Amino acid sequence: MQTYNKGFARVYNMRWGDFANNVAPLIRLFYESTPIGQTNKTLLDVCCGVGHLALHFLEHGYRVTGLDLSPEMLVYARERTQVYMDQGKVTFVEGNAANFTLDATFGLVTSTFDALNHLPTLDDLQGCFRSVAAVLEADGWFVFDLNTRHGLERWGGMTLQETDTLSLSTRGVIVEELGRAYTHISGFFRREDGF
Repeated sequence: MQTYNKGFARVYNMRWGDFANNVAPLIRLFYESTPIGQTNKTLLDVCCGVGHLALHFLEHGYRVTGLDLSPEMLVYARERTQVYMDQGKVTFVEGNAANFTLDATFGLVTSTFDALNHLPTLDDLQGCFRSVAAVLEADGWFVFDLNTRHGLERWGGMTLQETDTLSLSTRGVIVEELGRAYTHISGFFRREDGF
């Protein structure tokens, strides 16, 4: 799985946690304002990545299950939440958001940072919604975000980021005739010997 490999997981862990850290409190406060959110403290985080959002909910007394396709991303999620794993409060499952089954139900299901845009087909997106519906409590909430076609049109262009440890190039590509947008990410980590 080239896209979500060890290098990508490392960059994601280093650079892209701010979105989850910013939206997690907002989602939690919304959920806790609902009738189910006052008593049911269970969360399924679909496409959980490296566990930033999961950690916020764990710190606020939730039982959390994280689901992600990338075993490399889950390594970071487990490291980030190790103390809660030791207490049996969090489980991470390697699985495909397009088609999954779990033995538990949840008051809250999330999928953030446009993760559902990574599902390649409409059938996959519908499969995700069916899978979520099967594990969501009757009065529960599925909170997710998606980029629309209009939002994806802003992806064109290139950004460069450089730190002491990383050089990263991110290029958005729009393929109008296919109705698709891609992000091409290239980068280099500085080795411990300085090269």
